[in-house]
Amino acid sequence: MQNIGQDTIKELIVALPPENEVQLLIEFLKKEINAFNTLTDLSHRQIALLQERRTALISAAVTGKIDVRDWVAPDTSDIEATEEATA
Repeated sequence: MQNIGQDTIKELIVALPPENEVQLLIEFLKKEINAFNTLTDLSHRQIALLQERRTALISAAVTGKIDVRDWVAPDTSDIEATEEATA
């Protein structure tokens, strides 16, 4: 705002937590960040593994190593009904 000068800002009171509380917050946040990073890394590894398995499955089906001629897609209405019943 135009009407607020530096002197007014210098007089403002700012509430700060005690130093020990700041350190506790920092340690807590570091632990939480590490936990999230670990979960993210695990998720990325799982995604890569699933993509690799998907590729292997498609390759096996295309090369005839597995017979998919009589394969029928599962009835998803049964799965959805089961999920709704358990929810």
